[in-house]
Amino acid sequence: MGEEGGKELAISELSCRMGKWSLLATLIHELAHLNGVPGTGHAAEDALLACGLGRMREKETDADDPFTPYEPGIEG
Repeated sequence: MGEEGGKELAISELSCRMGKWSLLATLIHELAHLNGVPGTGHAAEDALLACGLGRMREKETDADDPFTPYEPGIEG
């Protein structure tokens, strides 16, 4: 475990196995945290929308589109 507030991130083996889009989404999500996005709320996951890895309707309806790596229910 790193120090609280450190600049470290971890990506699970599962994310790597799920494929390149899931891995990219995880990396973007974690980089958002490193850039100061808090560990609560949906802001880190919403960074995927800005990168074209999700659809705005997923956020608006809270309904997951299985064809994008964005997961509207993810917090933190």
